[in-house]
Amino acid sequence: MKHFVKKSLFAGALLCATALSGTAMAQSTTETVQVGISVQNTVNAALDATNNSINFGVIALRGGSDGLLAADGTSAGNTDGDMNATATVLTDGTVTAEGQAIDPLDLDVAAIGFVVDDSSAQQAIINITNGVDGADLNFTLDTFSDPANGAFETLSFESVITQFNADAADAPAATSGAPIQFTDAYVAAYNGGTNTLSIGGTIDVPEDTTSVTEGLYSGSLTVTVSY
Repeated sequence: MKHFVKKSLFAGALLCATALSGTAMAQSTTETVQVGISVQNTVNAALDATNNSINFGVIALRGGSDGLLAADGTSAGNTDGDMNATATVLTDGTVTAEGQAIDPLDLDVAAIGFVVDDSSAQQAIINITNGVDGADLNFTLDTFSDPANGAFETLSFESVITQFNADAADAPAATSGAPIQFTDAYVAAYNGGTNTLSIGGTIDVPEDTTSVTEGLYSGSLTVTVSY
């Protein structure tokens, strides 16, 4: 009988030890840690027009005639638009000019286009800084004004060419009709954070115009960037 009691006490001791251990594991503590929040809010990217004009330099343009005659017997001029002279500034600032070949059998008058001096030729350059990496930059080009001189003569600003950073230049976009809109992503790692939109374009002699007066012709366009 005494032996049985000893075994029971031992078992009770084991159960008690287990219960104490379970009680210790169930205890918990609460600690509070304050976490700070820091946000740098950039609302607007900064814009800087390094070159704010597309400069074609000194060029010679003369529209051709397609050989048709007006009612008074004079040349009808470039009535179908296929005898035109054009000049183009590319997005790297290179300027080119060209005319069209003539067909003597059609009594065509040659359209002439060539570069006289390209030392002042340049593309327009718009710099964008202080943007957020990957954020969309929405560009709108509109309000196109044909280059004109003091005699109210104009050259037609036919199209613009754009290039963002080191991307390939976009296809020429006509300057008539709706605004030209496109989106590019700001790249923080590009050129030390200075992203660049380069703009070139093409001008020509308007239809029904064979010649225009020598002199300086000035026009404009509006570039809007929403961020």
